[in-house]
Amino acid sequence: MDPKALRAALRYIESWLAFQLRALERPGMTVAVSHKQRIVLELGLGEADILKKTPMTAHHQLRIASHSKSFTAAAILRLREQGLLNLDDPVGRHVKGLHADVAKVRLSQLLSHSAGVARDGPDAGQFQDRHPYLDREQVLRDLGGGLAIAPNTRFKYSNHGFALLGLAIEAVTGEPYADWMQREIIEPAGLKDTLPDVLPGKRMRLASGHSGRLLLGRRVLVPGDNPTRAIAPAGGFVSTAAAVANFYAQLLPTARHSVLSVDSRRELMRRHAQVPHSSLPSWYGLGVMHGSYQGWDWVGHTGGLQGFVSRSLVLPQQEIAISILANSQDAFTWPWVDGVLQVLQAFDKHGAPTARTRDWTG
Repeated sequence: MDPKALRAALRYIESWLAFQLRALERPGMTVAVSHKQRIVLELGLGEADILKKTPMTAHHQLRIASHSKSFTAAAILRLREQGLLNLDDPVGRHVKGLHADVAKVRLSQLLSHSAGVARDGPDAGQFQDRHPYLDREQVLRDLGGGLAIAPNTRFKYSNHGFALLGLAIEAVTGEPYADWMQREIIEPAGLKDTLPDVLPGKRMRLASGHSGRLLLGRRVLVPGDNPTRAIAPAGGFVSTAAAVANFYAQLLPTARHSVLSVDSRRELMRRHAQVPHSSLPSWYGLGVMHGSYQGWDWVGHTGGLQGFVSRSLVLPQQEIAISILANSQDAFTWPWVDGVLQVLQAFDKHGAPTARTRDWTG
């Protein structure tokens, strides 16, 4: 993309997102765009806490929820590079005491949501703050009933499946998931202000989450500082928009700096399972979503946890990564990212505004 057109597009994107936040009366968001692994836009909009009237900054951390699955996938591929496991390994080779059917599913099937594992067990109350997030023993107990459907039947999204991958990482490394991820993935990737979960003793600048206005007619504050325990590999990460954009930019095979080999990154770029019942064709790879917007292919993920929603992606052909993290349950991060893509495409096609058109703003 022409640098001049990109700069003009970023100026428009900043004003357009600020307008979206005001018009739709959402609390706040953080935004980052990188081009060829360099952050070219980074900002905070709105408020990090509507009760305290705290302005949102680009340096605020937010819960990024299911983006965590991409980090867990990177960890599995890193361990494969180190010769400690293979994608075709049955998970029971590494995690003992599983139901016989669960023990047979392969790591690649868990990564692509094609293993047939139940999404959240019999009770998903942890995702509505009805009780604490599950620990190792509770996850294993949930998995004791076997599979929900036969492996490779179809795409079946599963947080429990990624919790199981976290247990495999702990078994292979002999360390807690959070410790190994921080040292072997987060720090080598240069991701500042990123944690695999809310961890005791770790200083954070965490934005508050917010409910939607329904059903109370007002927003309720959601602190978002509760640890996700054994569910962290599926949804525990805390980060900034810039760090998330940087991470997805590193997944491109053409990236100059990455924690993964080119071979592993190519594996991440491969589509494994088609997502059924989607309004647009979409696929899932290994811990990443795949799609296309008006001819531009993208790879990334979405996230949603109490009071927070998010969406991030990287465009392989354009070498552009985008991340929008929002601190309200009813934020429109999916259409906002689509809007950013549409703006980029318009400026890529028509170039920066000329002297005749530059006053046509708003």
